[in-house]
Amino acid sequence: MKNLIKIMKDKAKAKRRKIVIGEGWEERCLKAADYVLREGYADLVLLGDEKKINDEAKKLNVDITAAEIINNKTSDMREKLAKELAELRKHKGMTEEKAMELLDDVNYFGCMLLHTGYADGFAGSAICSTAELMRPALQIIKTKPDASLVSETVIMNDTKNDRVLFFSDCSLNIDPDDEQLAQMAVNAGDMAKSFSFKPKVALLSFSTKGSGGDAPIIQKTLKAAEIAQKKRPDYIIDAEYQGDAAINPKAAAKKCSGARIQGDANVLVFPNLTAANITAHLLGQLSDMKMEMSSLMGIRKPVMILGRSTPPETVTNLIIMAAMEANVNE
Repeated sequence: MKNLIKIMKDKAKAKRRKIVIGEGWEERCLKAADYVLREGYADLVLLGDEKKINDEAKKLNVDITAAEIINNKTSDMREKLAKELAELRKHKGMTEEKAMELLDDVNYFGCMLLHTGYADGFAGSAICSTAELMRPALQIIKTKPDASLVSETVIMNDTKNDRVLFFSDCSLNIDPDDEQLAQMAVNAGDMAKSFSFKPKVALLSFSTKGSGGDAPIIQKTLKAAEIAQKKRPDYIIDAEYQGDAAINPKAAAKKCSGARIQGDANVLVFPNLTAANITAHLLGQLSDMKMEMSSLMGIRKPVMILGRSTPPETVTNLIIMAAMEANVNE
């Protein structure tokens, strides 16, 4: 199995990037900052009150002297960022006064640092909810020029079978149509490629190659695969597969011996959020599979969801991943 962490670290070091950490005083973030700065994976901007951040760092005995600390509530950058935000969202009735209020939120402030080019990536929601970060990320950073939506891709470590699988979309898109499902497949394939995999993308269903008839949900999956393949002709993207046919060669030999994917898919795209979310959480409870990391894909610049209960090591890896994605997407 590929050493994902080494791949990620090597690509992060290819070019030194500036990553913003939203809640700069949080314990896991400070420990991660110490490591990332010491090892040279990125330059860092910590948002929050400078005294609080430095006091917490002292308590934890971590060195963040190389980090830039910006208090988003008092920074002299606020006026410029407020004008930019008001202009960006004027079609939604945004005013400079309202924008100034929003910049009190580290998530809005951090996303504006990305939007203006001051930084290359953002890692947040270590304390706040995911929704509090997703809102400004989608409003300000938005999608890549060639992407129609943002989706989440989760890295699942299947130690039993010595492989890595990329799941999408386990958090965001509830009931995607064929175009949206196609973009999810492209996004997930792009993430696999960023880790130096050749993407083999299976769009999942309760049916394998027509065994379930021609139900609308199957037709949607087939159409999505067709659209996605045109967008990424160098990837293998195919539908429709049951879970076993997608990742088990023996099952594939029985169910779809002539198909393009023969139980060797490394990217699994679920038909809706219900299927994806249930599967990912149950696998974590009922098997040895481990959810390593997740990333928002299709977004213009890297935004990492740290999570309130994420282990410290994963928080560190997500910050490094932001630097990697900034280099991969350049």
